Amino acid sequence: MESKPTYLGTMIPLATVAFGLIAAGAWNKFIPDLFAIFRAAWRLR
Repeated sequence: MESKPTYLGTMIPLATVAFGLIAAGAWNKFIPDLFAIFRAAWRLR
């Protein structure tokens, strides 16, 4: 029973860091695509 809080205590920060890295990578790929779509739509308008 004692090992569970420490297990959760280590897993939650690791999951948070991993999710942050994945989210940052996704945003770095997504933002230029969004700008390209926005620019194309602005030109078509």
